[in-house]
Amino acid sequence: MWSAPGLAHLSAHADGYAPGDSDVPAPTARAQIHLTPESSLSGTVVTAGDARPVDGAIVAVALDDNELGASVRSDAQGRFRMTRLVPGRYQPDASGDGYRGEAGESVLLGLGQSVDGVAIVVHPASRVRGTVVIDRGGGKVEPCPRGAVMLADAASRARATDSIELDGTFAILSLVPGRYEVRVRCNGHAAQQQYPPVEVAAGTDVADLILTVTPGAVITGTARTATGAPFGDAWVSARATDEGGFFPGAFARSGDDGVYRLTGLRGGTYELEASVNGQVDAPPPLTVTVAPGGVATADIVFPRRRPPTSTSTIPRRRPLVSGHVPTCAPVASHRHRELPRQRPEVRTRAHVSGRVDAPAAHSPGPAPSDRRGRRAALRRPRRRGPDLGSAAGRARRRHRDRRRPRPRAAGAATSPASTSR
Repeated sequence: MWSAPGLAHLSAHADGYAPGDSDVPAPTARAQIHLTPESSLSGTVVTAGDARPVDGAIVAVALDDNELGASVRSDAQGRFRMTRLVPGRYQPDASGDGYRGEAGESVLLGLGQSVDGVAIVVHPASRVRGTVVIDRGGGKVEPCPRGAVMLADAASRARATDSIELDGTFAILSLVPGRYEVRVRCNGHAAQQQYPPVEVAAGTDVADLILTVTPGAVITGTARTATGAPFGDAWVSARATDEGGFFPGAFARSGDDGVYRLTGLRGGTYELEASVNGQVDAPPPLTVTVAPGGVATADIVFPRRRPPTSTSTIPRRRPLVSGHVPTCAPVASHRHRELPRQRPEVRTRAHVSGRVDAPAAHSPGPAPSDRRGRRAALRRPRRRGPDLGSAAGRARRRHRDRRRPRPRAAGAATSPASTSR
């Protein structure tokens, strides 16, 4: 597997195991991703009051209030089963068009454990529908084709997000009563710093909500080296100093000519940062001010280029389980290089002087038969010679017998042949 120099994020998954990931600095000769046996969670989704099973409910879990989790849909009997979970504490919730609910208590999953019988009771919820439009000025309005709308209630910590359709519409279908703050992202356009809150009452839907964005400001420039050469493939990000809004900044990558372009910004002051993975020293941050709907120019100069480093490959080894390992870095073919062989392990055994019998295994701690203070010597196992029944063994035996003197009978005379020898 080949990766560009820098920090690469690797992840792996396989049947019967929970997903695993690891951040690996490239180049490297070896990368390890540990997979643990999966845990599973199953149960039913029913309605409040009559306990009817709910078909098609989205059941989701997150580990310890982490935004990243897993989700499945319930079947016609209201049953669901979630697999490939890591050990931890979960509290699944279910939502759908006009209903929402969560499990009465959290569930603690151990390594490789399966828990069944989790009941999720859903209650009626409110819906919020609306449209995001772009105000071009002069009464000209057009729908926002891409983006997202997020509603968040600080009191109940409830929140929901929906993507914007091509016609600018969105629909959030399961909200509990509360006072929700509105955040909008329309790609390439500037959202308002603050929208009027949305009041959601029990059993009441909110429809025809109009959220307006404007053409965003632009920060553009060239990323170059200290000698003036354009620097391609550099990441440039802009962060608003006021920290307001849903997405208070933008990021872009410079082209081969070094030109970058940050769009969809509100008017204000931004801090620019640039970096290239493992290639150069990062330049100091720049402060840029842009007017609403305007264009600001700022060139980024990298101080120096580090000498190139050799790349390495991750050895191809047969996995214990079949799986898939994606990487966030570009992947291309590369020549395989094997790791050097390790020296064979030399096993030793201990011998206690004066002891012939081996001690029996016992529980940790001293035993009555322990001999303390005795000198112990470590020695290698004796190398066994060739088998005397083989051809090499028979030849060795004849050579040994030829060199060994033969016993003579008492009073036997010595032959002339033997004397001459």
